[in-house]
Amino acid sequence: MTGRTGAGRLAALVVALGLAFLLPAGCRRAPPPQDAGVYLERMVQGYEALQDYQATVRLVFVLPGDDRQELLVRQWFRKPNLHRAEVLEPEVFRGQVTLYDGKDFWFYSPLDEEAFRYRDVPPDLAEKDQAHLLGDLVAQLRQATRVTRVGSESVGGRPAVVLELAPTALETGAAVARQRVWLDEAWWLPVRVESYDQAGRVVAATEYLELRVNAGLDPETFRFVPPPGTRVSEASLGGQPLTREEAAARLGFRPREPAELPPGLRLVAISEVGEGDERAIVFDYGDGQWLLSLTQRSFRPDRPAMAGLPRERRDSFEAQVLETRDFTVLHWVVDGVELVLMGNLPKDELFEVARSVR
Repeated sequence: MTGRTGAGRLAALVVALGLAFLLPAGCRRAPPPQDAGVYLERMVQGYEALQDYQATVRLVFVLPGDDRQELLVRQWFRKPNLHRAEVLEPEVFRGQVTLYDGKDFWFYSPLDEEAFRYRDVPPDLAEKDQAHLLGDLVAQLRQATRVTRVGSESVGGRPAVVLELAPTALETGAAVARQRVWLDEAWWLPVRVESYDQAGRVVAATEYLELRVNAGLDPETFRFVPPPGTRVSEASLGGQPLTREEAAARLGFRPREPAELPPGLRLVAISEVGEGDERAIVFDYGDGQWLLSLTQRSFRPDRPAMAGLPRERRDSFEAQVLETRDFTVLHWVVDGVELVLMGNLPKDELFEVARSVR
């Protein structure tokens, strides 16, 4: 899958889909806790009371070079794991749909009049590319070890407590140094989240413009019916499964693999993505908690690389680095092979794995 479809699929799958609540007026407001850390526990309790929600969410990302990207997404969720998202803005992606019905995962591009159906997808895999569904967002926020109340503000006409979240110790070069979270005072749940880098600049923001909670969403909301004239293709989230020998034949050279992996990580799948000159081979590793993928293809000087990203060195090994809240990406080229290693391991461990690739 290449061209506009490939770009659109990537844009849709990486949409941050964290959500919050606008609950019916008239709910009694609990007295504010004295210990700021208690807010996070109340946030967790509020999410446990959730059965379904729908929302319009504005997402802002600031990429290297101060490249500001915005998305407006309409989203629906029903416990335990049904979810649907539709892109409203920008116009080039308008109408793109990602949907999980508890069994199959769908991606639809109206621009290309094409839909991809991924059969029998486990819920955790279906959610992996839907970064920051509300449950994931709540789970991430509660990990903060330093929580400070910095004030109160109104969000969408509703009073909210403003918290500052930060780790006890900050890793050198971390992309996100701290977060500011606005919790609705009625139910102590997030209605706005901003992430800052070590220089104090906003690198990501999520604002909840319209929310309805526990409205009893119809299960049919999570059933995808392709519009007339849509081409429907069967697909795999990991691409076409391959053996090592088949991967070598597709690439035209022996694929490289890590000689060292953290304890417990094992090879899960080898797959092919892209076509023609854009063909690449992906080695996926996992252990249920840690995820790792190594993508490789022939290097072409005219192909846009990860321009503008900083470089970091470990001894004689150097790579470009992209860090987000959930994963780190390393990019390097060696002997005519372009490699990308992505994972949710700590950055130093990811560098150790990259250094062992041969």
